[in-house]
Amino acid sequence: MKEIQNVLCVVAHPDDVEMMAGGAMLKWKKEGKKIHVLIFTDGSWYTPEGVFLRDPVETKKDVERVAAFMGYDSCEILDEKNTHLEYSDRLVCEVLNRISKYNIDTIYNLAALLSAVAERKPLLAWDIQMNGLLNILEIAREKHCAVFTPSSIGSFGPSTPRDK
Repeated sequence: MKEIQNVLCVVAHPDDVEMMAGGAMLKWKKEGKKIHVLIFTDGSWYTPEGVFLRDPVETKKDVERVAAFMGYDSCEILDEKNTHLEYSDRLVCEVLNRISKYNIDTIYNLAALLSAVAERKPLLAWDIQMNGLLNILEIAREKHCAVFTPSSIGSFGPSTPRDK
């Protein structure tokens, strides 16, 4: 396996990469790797009436501050709506564009639905998780990239409280 040099971290939402892979990204930056982040959704949260609870403009500012702190070489936010993420050919093209643009050799795939949403919408979860992963694997095969696709559902150990 070739040495990791240029990583593309693909995530659904702003802050996903830091919550699920921040330690790995910081470790790789310390080792001199280039880290590029592609965020599919704009981070907006709004009520059914259309009232913003989390403004995408403010979210973008937060993402820029975090990206500077983390030392990312690039961090781009697409305009998909936070509550309406669906698999699309456009997202595949966005990933392919970044692989070419940044000479990516490693894809860190964290694009998925949260378990609470996935339980309510299992077909959408299947579409995003399984078809999304299949697309990432196919892209990686074609572009000769390594793939990391860890589970982020939860961590359990001896000190985890048991249900009563």
